[in-house]
Amino acid sequence: MECVEAGGLPRPPLTTCNVPNICEQPVLGACCITPDFGPFFCFETTEARCAEQGGTYAGDNTDCTNAVCDGGAFGACCAGGPSGQAFCFETTPNGCLIAFGEFQGDGTSCNDANIDCPDDPTVMGAWCVLAVEDVD
Repeated sequence: MECVEAGGLPRPPLTTCNVPNICEQPVLGACCITPDFGPFFCFETTEARCAEQGGTYAGDNTDCTNAVCDGGAFGACCAGGPSGQAFCFETTPNGCLIAFGEFQGDGTSCNDANIDCPDDPTVMGAWCVLAVEDVD
């Protein structure tokens, strides 16, 4: 397993493990991303990686259930995909609205046992794609 995938920090080749704090875990926090199009979203990462992604770091040891992005707290959002199958992602109430989803409440998580997104496109809203035609 890769060092970073395991939550570690890569060290230079030939580094030994008997160096103090060689396996120190990185400090994580919530990172809020504002894409050019679509809903705001949050993921947990290091401050440096958040900056690399163009995000706003909410602080060390924060998580997406208590982060405030786009002026609102994050929570689970159930939305319908193109095939009508529901999916869950964490965003702000406004971000969920943009995705035609149903916001499940501030501080909720897609991992919460009581979050169940039904596969029903009438509940979720549809994804529509407009065709652009060249008219002369």
